[in-house]
Amino acid sequence: MIFRRKKRKKKPPPIVRLAHRFGWYPGPVAAYLLGWLEAIVEAVAIALLIINFVAVHMYVPSESMVPTINPGDRFFVDRISYRFRSPDPGDVIVFWKLEELRVTGVEQGSPAHEAGFLPGDRIVQPGNPLVGVAGEPVSHMDVIEARIVAHRGKELSFTVMRDARLVELKVRVPEDAAGLRDLGIRYKTRYARYVKRLVAVGGQEVWIGDDGLVRVDGKPARYLSFLYRTDDPAEAAASLDKGKIPDGILRTFSRNSRPLSPEAMVRVMDPGEEWKILDRWITPHGDVVEASFELFLEDDGIRIYPLYFKGDPRMRYGVKPTVVPEGLFFVLGDNTMNSYDSRYWGFVPKRAFIGEPFLRIWPLSRFGLMNGYFGASKW
Repeated sequence: MIFRRKKRKKKPPPIVRLAHRFGWYPGPVAAYLLGWLEAIVEAVAIALLIINFVAVHMYVPSESMVPTINPGDRFFVDRISYRFRSPDPGDVIVFWKLEELRVTGVEQGSPAHEAGFLPGDRIVQPGNPLVGVAGEPVSHMDVIEARIVAHRGKELSFTVMRDARLVELKVRVPEDAAGLRDLGIRYKTRYARYVKRLVAVGGQEVWIGDDGLVRVDGKPARYLSFLYRTDDPAEAAASLDKGKIPDGILRTFSRNSRPLSPEAMVRVMDPGEEWKILDRWITPHGDVVEASFELFLEDDGIRIYPLYFKGDPRMRYGVKPTVVPEGLFFVLGDNTMNSYDSRYWGFVPKRAFIGEPFLRIWPLSRFGLMNGYFGASKW
């Protein structure tokens, strides 16, 4: 006698079994559709978990990080790292930057009303570092709240934009005030995601010298540099002295996402010891990008430092020795001539951080890991 195992009846999806518990027994078509609905809901839930806690996809529209990150690049951002560690100087980071803060209402009889605030006043305005609180621009609501708390029982100055002109207002801060609403200000904010390179952290002194070299605590920031490693650095030095860029240095630039154009020039600063490379190229969008690098002879090769611009009169941080406040961070864009960064608006609180880019997915020609992940270049 042959015994055949009885075929187990396939269980309906959990959502259908749940319907049975409540006394509803959907037909085959309805059960099929409910199964698909359950799968879609689960997929959306998983996607939301990933976006909020693991990784987020980002598109870059601006040129502030050229050539490390170009306009139109798409990448995933690692959101887990900062839950377990602090960011390291030299990392490329993504964070929320307060782009606009507009007054929408003022309570009658409040400190803000007495100071002369009006609906429509802008305390933060895109691309304008001249407005702000306590004589300084603002990068995040945390910064405003810290300044309000620091001025409890005192007078706090606001510089706002009103009808295309700057207006100075002084508010008496109550002893228990912790935010703008405690001053009688109703407001609306708009944030934008920024991508920059972390240069200095709280307690460090940062300075872009007159030569364009970034110094942290008085020393050149080596984590902003990269090395052309060679067994014969003297040979490379001799070539640079003649105004010729060795092939090895050209390859080093390319490996670090900074290919030099054919127009790149060498300027000898100190024969056999120090040189400057000046470069200029046109982006796919038709914009001119200028970059310069300082090169130093070391025992194991040629150390290459990007140089940063400090000539805009609106810049106030890092253009002279600046101590970064504890708990805050100083960031710069790699495209130093075209980057709205800490030089203009100050420091980033850690709470503003989203994460750091780790996988570029577009363009396909540059697909791969980035920003130091698993040995990838940080540039």
